[in-house]
Amino acid sequence: MISFVIALLLILVFMIFYYSNAGWVADLALFANIFFVFGVLASLGAVLTLPGIAGIVLTLGMAVDANILIYERIREELRAGKGIRLAISDGFKMAYSSIIDSNVTTLLSGVILYVFGSGPIQGFATTLIIGILTSLFSAIFITRLIFEWRLSKNKVINFSTKMTENAFKNINFNWVSNRKIYYMISGTVILIGIGSMIFRGFSTGVDFKGGRSYVVRFEQPVETSDVREKLASPFTSAPEVKTFGASNQVKITTSYLIEDNSESADSQVQTALVSGLGIKPEQIMSSQKVGPTVADDIKVSAAYAVIFSMLVIFLYIVFRFRKWAFRTWGINCFGTRCFDIVVTILFILGYPAFLT
Repeated sequence: MISFVIALLLILVFMIFYYSNAGWVADLALFANIFFVFGVLASLGAVLTLPGIAGIVLTLGMAVDANILIYERIREELRAGKGIRLAISDGFKMAYSSIIDSNVTTLLSGVILYVFGSGPIQGFATTLIIGILTSLFSAIFITRLIFEWRLSKNKVINFSTKMTENAFKNINFNWVSNRKIYYMISGTVILIGIGSMIFRGFSTGVDFKGGRSYVVRFEQPVETSDVREKLASPFTSAPEVKTFGASNQVKITTSYLIEDNSESADSQVQTALVSGLGIKPEQIMSSQKVGPTVADDIKVSAAYAVIFSMLVIFLYIVFRFRKWAFRTWGINCFGTRCFDIVVTILFILGYPAFLT
């Protein structure tokens, strides 16, 4: 909730600072979008999860993306000498294709995450899909409706402040001439990342490796290292300990006895936790268990979701931008354009191995 509020406030302030009273219109559309998202979730009876809230926070930024694309095109038309009415009309018209392309690829990813994902992945995908659809409606329809109303009343519409009127106006980076240098930098970063995944692996949570997690509240602030050291012996290995909220509350994750499916296993783990920390059972605020079979299912579904998302986005770009000059495709495979497609294919083919 804190991240949601902070993100919302930052976006609201930025839009007003950068786009003047047009930013107020974008903020109004953003509030309408939030209203629509929660309304749809309530109508569907969808369960709001923590990953779902993360999806809503992400949607906030994506919602104003469309407004920014529209506003920047309008500013370009105004600099070209067009009147405000024609500039707004052409700005919306010229920005549609970019808005649709960016949102369709994200929407396709959300659908695949929902189909192949499970649990927290589906919660994130649900709010993401709803947020994309509602943000498109809010940014395009509601914003345009308010502009038309203000124009009919002969009210002034500003798309910049004095401080931002000429921002980024004369910047010119020669990306194409230096593309080989940038390919080398990108390639190095990609290779380092792949090497890290292969040799170091992922620090997976309880959802992916199975285990039990407990939220424990102490009377006084504690150090996570001390808690980890106290539980190393009862759990036969040191658990994962993180501060959870206040300094006197921690989240403890352990795989101790996770393979034991007997009814007494849960109580044995909790007894070891209580005795190791010297606390009362009432100080355990919550607990969660993810069995190894469930963890394997989540891992496999997550891998499929990522792989198919990448494939769908790749295919969409290929067929959407048919001219070879605007896509990385095999027509110029002996040139530098081949680099992108080769790295993408290698990553897709190797991704299941990284998860192991």
